[in-house]
Amino acid sequence: MKEWMTIKDLGGYLQLSQNKIRFFVKHEQIPFYDKHGILRFNREEIDQWMKAPAAEKTGESAGKDLYIYRDRPIREYALTATKILTGRKAWGRLPGFIRNFVERVNDIRVHDNGRDYLHRGEFSLFSDKYGDYVNISCQLGLIEKKRGTGKEKRYYPTVYAVRMSREDGEAGARGIILDAILEAVKNKSEASPYERHAILLLWYILTLRERGLEPGETHFRRNPEEFSYYPSIRLNFSKSLCEFLFGGDRSKEGAFLHKWNGLIKVRGESTRGSSTRKDKLTLFD
Repeated sequence: MKEWMTIKDLGGYLQLSQNKIRFFVKHEQIPFYDKHGILRFNREEIDQWMKAPAAEKTGESAGKDLYIYRDRPIREYALTATKILTGRKAWGRLPGFIRNFVERVNDIRVHDNGRDYLHRGEFSLFSDKYGDYVNISCQLGLIEKKRGTGKEKRYYPTVYAVRMSREDGEAGARGIILDAILEAVKNKSEASPYERHAILLLWYILTLRERGLEPGETHFRRNPEEFSYYPSIRLNFSKSLCEFLFGGDRSKEGAFLHKWNGLIKVRGESTRGSSTRKDKLTLFD
């Protein structure tokens, strides 16, 4: 059996009419890909979809997203990501970036009348990709951004950044990030006043895996009209962050999600979901 199927192929594979399959596609009730009007289905994703509970296959009602986070469907959040942080090596640079940031702030504090923050451009001294690392650090609670004079913004190290600057090993840095995430969730600051998309994407991918689903691009499509690289970037970003934090240990992933859901008092029936699906997106700034 070939990996990619047309509607006709899928109809024969599932013994369904093509009209029924088109209905599922229209209401995002089945995994599919539409590349410039060329509709295709991935056999492995279809098999996973068939094995999922009925509510996850049909979405219980047309187009309804049942992955609810703080009373909102998860895909109603912006969920932006960056292709710069879609690999294990890129995430591995984050602890060093934070250490350089804290050291630079300490130097400035001594030589600049006690100033304890950096301006955005000053990060360029220790990273050519500083914009992405500043943004992700703000989202994860390692850097706090405040308004200065006029349009100026000031970037301060949080207590978690200071802790990370004292860590030599990557394992310690990962634990600090997890602590920072739970602190944001506890304070209800991961979705308000602005959306910390990295945290929300992490919850989403952990929840998909907890449901027994293998995350794919179909899960990261925000609407049926989104035919772009965005779902792929969101997926790869989420998988890379998850791999960096947990190293593929599903028991650690599950334990952390359990703590997280306990903080937001997630009810099981509220988080069941349906399986659905430039070059660079900019993180919240």
